[in-house]
Amino acid sequence: MGVIISDALQSYQIDKKTAEQYKITNLEQLKDPKIAKLFDSDGDGKANLTGCNPGWGCELVIEHQLDAYKLRDTVEHDQGNYDVLLAATLGRYKQGQPILFYSYIPHWSVTVLKPG
Repeated sequence: MGVIISDALQSYQIDKKTAEQYKITNLEQLKDPKIAKLFDSDGDGKANLTGCNPGWGCELVIEHQLDAYKLRDTVEHDQGNYDVLLAATLGRYKQGQPILFYSYIPHWSVTVLKPG
């Protein structure tokens, strides 16, 4: 049959402004409560990671990585309808707030929140 989708990608993304200002280059830096708090959108002191729908394969990957990288104390995985959660994340971005989200390509979000 051949390739259906080429250049597919899954990743965690943050906004460029916050990445540059705080020199954030990898997921493990979210262990630092001061860095994690930058992405706190609900006031509990933990980073809010816009995740994916319960039951999706990415849910298992995110949950595993939160444990493997020992991020449970500083990061919470916000789950629900991915497009609705991402729209709220986009709203925070437009207000100049830091954002942290799971991303996959191809998806409409990369036309607005361009990697890099």
